[in-house]
Amino acid sequence: VKVNWNRIFWHLGRFVMFLFLAGMYQSMFGIFPNVFPSIGTPTPDEWYDLDQIWNPKMWQSTLFVAILFQLYLSAFGEGLIFATTLLTKRQTYMMMENPMFESKSPSEFWGRRWNLLVHECLKQGVYKPARYLGGSALVAVLCSFIASGLLHEWILPSVFADHGNLIYGSTSLFFVWQAMLISLEHSPLSRSDAGKRFGEVMSTWPTSLRAALVVIAGIPLGHWFIDIYIHSGYFVCGHMALFAVLPLEQ
Repeated sequence: VKVNWNRIFWHLGRFVMFLFLAGMYQSMFGIFPNVFPSIGTPTPDEWYDLDQIWNPKMWQSTLFVAILFQLYLSAFGEGLIFATTLLTKRQTYMMMENPMFESKSPSEFWGRRWNLLVHECLKQGVYKPARYLGGSALVAVLCSFIASGLLHEWILPSVFADHGNLIYGSTSLFFVWQAMLISLEHSPLSRSDAGKRFGEVMSTWPTSLRAALVVIAGIPLGHWFIDIYIHSGYFVCGHMALFAVLPLEQ
């Protein structure tokens, strides 16, 4: 689809806006170190202890970093879209559609809002072939999430060579957990009378509440996914490209 100059500059405006928001938000990590988790430090020894799955403090840290990660993908995704539309005069896929604050279900989060560029690659490269080979929809979804996990397991250590305590397999397990949530969403239980009544009740809830439940459902293993980002130079280097407020050294 061809785009006009208004659309191109709309993407530019969003790029600048998300750069500003990401910079201001990441600045909070340095200004309020007692509230936000530290960035660029080594992975704590207890990070992968199973009791951390139920630790409210870990949930809080994961949530704060997940919001920052969404802002990063939104900002640099819009920058990539702006450059592409400027050069080609063609509309591309949107990359992020505010998944953490507008998703009404895990399927909507991963299928229609989070990193849609990668989603489309997995859909064409894994999901559809799995279906073509006879796999059910849920099997194809599981294959797609496993492929996503393995992709992260391969690429992240290559990018973040400064991460010395990477636990292989943790990212893949996080994605398997997300696939299980989607499987539960489409399980026979959801089609039972009780499941249908629950769905009808949920449909009356505000989007913000439903999005909060989606995030809470996925957050117990979230720290296994964010480890490589928060305990490496990812956000440290990324901060250099942002509008930021830094605390003065004492």
